[in-house]
Formats: sequence, C-alpha cells, structure tokens
Amino acid sequence: MKSRFVLAALLGAACVFSSCGGDDDPAPMQPVETPPVRNHPDSLLTSWFERAYESEDDDLYSEMLDPGFTFVFLPADRDSFGLELNLDGNGAWGKTSDVGSTENMFDDGTVSDILLELSVTQTRDYAGGDCVDCKEIETNVNLHVVTNPSGASEPLDLVVDGPQTFILKP
Repeated sequence: MKSRFVLAALLGAACVFSSCGGDDDPAPMQPVETPPVRNHPDSLLTSWFERAYESEDDDLYSEMLDPGFTFVFLPADRDSFGLELNLDGNGAWGKTSDVGSTENMFDDGTVSDILLELSVTQTRDYAGGDCVDCKEIETNVNLHVVTNPSGASEPLDLVVDGPQTFILKP
C-alpha cells in the first residue's frame, strides 16, 4: 500500500516536471479588437479612419461614414486632378462616390503603400447646417499614397500634408 502511494507521488511529480499532458507552447492570446467609439469625434478620426486606411478595409471605411457624408473638393485640388469626377454643383461628392474611390485605391495593384496620420488640433461645436450634435474638428493630415504606374521608372508618391477640417456627426 505504501509503495503504491510512493509510486503515484513519483509519477505525479514526474508529470509536473516534464509538463505531462500539457502544451509546451500554448496558443498566444489573440488581442481583442475594440471598435472605435463613434460618439467620440476625435477617436472616429484618429482610430477608425486611420485603422481603415492602415488595413485597407473599405467596409470599415464605409461603416465610419454617415449616410449624409459629403466630401468637398477645394477648387484648386479639383482642377489639379484633371479627372472627370462625379461631383455635384458645389464641387463635392457623397458617400457612395467616396467609398467607391477609396475602395478602388485600396484594390489598385499599382498602389504599394498607404500611410495616413491624423492629429487633432481643435474640436468645437459645429455652428453651421442642421446638425446640432455635430463637431467641427481641425486636424493636420499626412497622407502618402505610393503608386507604381506601369512604364514609370520610379514610384510616384501622392501626398496630402496639411490642415483639414472635418464636420463629424456622433
């Protein structure tokens, strides 16, 4: 009886020291993705927008935009594109056009790198329009899109670097 107890104790100790029955390399814990907070305008820009661009996720980008989203081109920017853009009479386009354009950029095989950095410089209540809950966010935007057009000897780096104003609806 005493020998069975000693044998069981030795086998138990051997299992403890040799990781008997255990996994030598347990699977690492996967980080939990926390969606950005929609009702916090700064987070919507600095987390959601950057995350959509970093992961080139057009679904996340679309989810971020309000159905009434409008992007207004400055006249000089609009004219410098030299492209036929689907703009309304105010030099703007809506969510569908913007998401489509962004999706095309994400899926374009000649685009080799996209870097977006946003820093919020000022947040205030929006004083214009019908949106009483909206916030006007002043930011500095640094966007680099590197493309490799066919026939080009070097990559082309398209850059937006400067102040941008966003009107956000929480």
